Amino acid sequence: SWIGCVFLFITASQIVRAVDNLIPADTSTLSLLIRISALAIAVLAVMATWSNNTRRHYYIEGNSLIIENSSVSGRKAQEIITPKHAPRIELTSSFFGNNFGYGDIVITVDSYSDKRRHELKNILDPEAVVKELRARL
Repeated sequence: SWIGCVFLFITASQIVRAVDNLIPADTSTLSLLIRISALAIAVLAVMATWSNNTRRHYYIEGNSLIIENSSVSGRKAQEIITPKHAPRIELTSSFFGNNFGYGDIVITVDSYSDKRRHELKNILDPEAVVKELRARL
């Protein structure tokens, strides 16, 4: 979306500005290469972080929690958590999360000595979501 692109541009420009303040104000080729490299690294880092956070989808279907991960190449992987997995559901919230009504939900699943942990970040009204998950799982 265009909002994400604007956020990406602003964040990358702030990173480049911070690096630029560390470099002496000359016009040598080395300082120009450092500035261009800082810009490229900043853009790639912010894009990777942004795409990683936008690729994970969670939804409840029947008595299952479905976690869908899509990769950059378009492939999708699903993990289905059902009541037989006996998930442990925890709610964590920061000071600001408590005041503004959002928090993180941590779901831990133990199955066949394979312990997996899933974090649902920045969920609005997390108490209601935890209540719904506990009722269905």
